[in-house]
Amino acid sequence: MSRIIENIVYQHAENACALMWQWQLALHEPHYHYHDLRALEKRISANLDGLLIAGDAALPFIQELQEAGDEGAVFVMAMHALRKGAKDTFMGLVDACDQQQARGELAAALAWVSERHLKGIVVQLLESSGPEHQVLGLSACLAHRRNPGKYLKQSLSHENTMVRRAALHAVANLADSNLLSSLPTTSDLDPLEHVELARALLSLGEYEKGNAILETLAQDNVAATADATRLLLLSAPTAKARSFLKQLDTRAGRQRDVVRGFGLLGDPRAIEWLIQQCKDASLARLAGESISMITGVRLADSDLALDEPPENAESTLNDDPADDNVQMEEDENLDWPNAAALAAWWQAADNKLISGTPHICGHIRSPESLRHVLHHGLQRQRGVAADLLLIRQTGNRYCDTRLPTHQQRHFMTEVGG
Repeated sequence: MSRIIENIVYQHAENACALMWQWQLALHEPHYHYHDLRALEKRISANLDGLLIAGDAALPFIQELQEAGDEGAVFVMAMHALRKGAKDTFMGLVDACDQQQARGELAAALAWVSERHLKGIVVQLLESSGPEHQVLGLSACLAHRRNPGKYLKQSLSHENTMVRRAALHAVANLADSNLLSSLPTTSDLDPLEHVELARALLSLGEYEKGNAILETLAQDNVAATADATRLLLLSAPTAKARSFLKQLDTRAGRQRDVVRGFGLLGDPRAIEWLIQQCKDASLARLAGESISMITGVRLADSDLALDEPPENAESTLNDDPADDNVQMEEDENLDWPNAAALAAWWQAADNKLISGTPHICGHIRSPESLRHVLHHGLQRQRGVAADLLLIRQTGNRYCDTRLPTHQQRHFMTEVGG
């Protein structure tokens, strides 16, 4: 292979890793929507195709990036192996996987690749004795709209909490009422399992049982508190959710949960209060996102954002080089709201939204408006719409907005819009 070709192949490998890392971040960022993700995936696919054309000659370059610890390299190696039919190479990656980030990249590869490349692999993962293997097998089934059947029921009573949690997550995503009787009834579950159990119960129409679990966790201070609070506010009756938020507002350290929560609740009567929170630099961007979640207004596009951060703004971005879990803060890439402009805009708004009625992105919540947001909203708004469709329309499979867009498209077609 000539030096020029080697440089090109290396560039494909490097680009694929960097773009994959960007894609994984984009799934959780507030300024991306479906078409942004799709455009990014096309760039990733083009580089993966270049590596596939290079064949085995691409392996040294991918391995170099993987050994250097580049984000996205495990995904690129896994995709290369799966598409070439190198099953042993892929399983070797799974066996060597010992970090959460790497497991996420393997799960992404299993979701990304065409189903024809997974022959025998998913069953092998599900029948493995390794918990990480089984979790990957369950996630692959969900991504490709397959019910794991007997493996799912076995996983619900597995001795490993990670497997049980993945199985409960699968039950919720499948929304199969036949699985209701297989759900655990024991209280001997950790908080994260309890959230997944509650989510499964909600997806199957067991609202009272699900909300009872969530309300307990949402008032606690455990790893699952934020997730429990979010699900509770999306599933509980409006009056009960509002009352819970008012109670939460009296507790120290829960202010961000309250600001975020009013956006999830979707009641326009909270807009004036949220505008006041825009004056607090620590809450401003989150409050602006909640206002957008209710009204659908894009702050920057409507001249309702500041050109520069306020002088008292402090970044909480975790950039500690000794921390392997460096993530962007929740507020990163959110607009800084202009509280004065927002107040004037809301006062002058001709079409006041209906007070006391849940809205999302300027529309009264309904199956039609939720589907519209799923197709056209920003990524976090899409996630809320997907959760509401799962909770409010029992029997519908969950559209996971963190899947590759070609997999999301199958689910979005099923729910219409």
